[in-house]
Amino acid sequence: MEWFITQCLKDKWDIRSLFMKKILIFALIVYLSFSVANASLLNTLNPFGMSKIHELEISENLPEFLQEDFNPQYGTIRISQSQFWIWKERIAEYTLTENTDVCWKECEARGRVVFYKAQEIFNDVYFVNRDGLDAQMDEWQLWIFDGYETETKTYCVEYEYNGVEICDELGCWNEPYCVEYETKEYQIEIWKEYDINEKLTPGEYRWKLTGVKTNFEDVDWIAKKDGMTLDEWAWWNVVCESGDGTEANPCILTTCTQLQGMENNRTA
Repeated sequence: MEWFITQCLKDKWDIRSLFMKKILIFALIVYLSFSVANASLLNTLNPFGMSKIHELEISENLPEFLQEDFNPQYGTIRISQSQFWIWKERIAEYTLTENTDVCWKECEARGRVVFYKAQEIFNDVYFVNRDGLDAQMDEWQLWIFDGYETETKTYCVEYEYNGVEICDELGCWNEPYCVEYETKEYQIEIWKEYDINEKLTPGEYRWKLTGVKTNFEDVDWIAKKDGMTLDEWAWWNVVCESGDGTEANPCILTTCTQLQGMENNRTA
């Protein structure tokens, strides 16, 4: 009888052990699946991981550098190191200040960032269309603001007409000539190309992202940072005369007025 009881207990323990092993294997598979599919979610679930907060208003402790041209349409993204899901250490704070929400081919986004430790601006940038597929880009580049350069321009401030009439197939007019010139100095922004692997020292920076679309389609540009996707910001859209820019219903641009409007938006 004692042997029988011992054997029963052993069999019961083996069944429990096998069951626990299966649970552990299943948990491991789920963990690996999530780590591949959504690194941002794992960061959120990890009590000691990175976390982000998106705010559309100026908070009390937002650095003045980020408040200078704060855009409430895009807001601030704060990244911090957490301890038991509580913010412990600020890592970086980003703002998006300008974005070509409508752009035909050439698009641009500008923003600011405050770093609290040495790090890269972004770890990567990728682009998707309305179908959720990779959007093809002819080129894209990150830039860092590098100060101003003074440029001098001379232009006419007063004209007179000499009474000489000039005519062609479009009509006739009096040709003006300049009698007074004025020279002014302008501050031109200088931007240098940024190597996405370059670490920058703690401090304040202005950044810019430029891109040239391969196709006439809406493009969502998404930056990656510390295992998270900064997907709260903005799209580079086209204005379609027909279609919506998806693969099934591509955007069609046909009118000169529409193309001119988008070109003006792009170069403004």
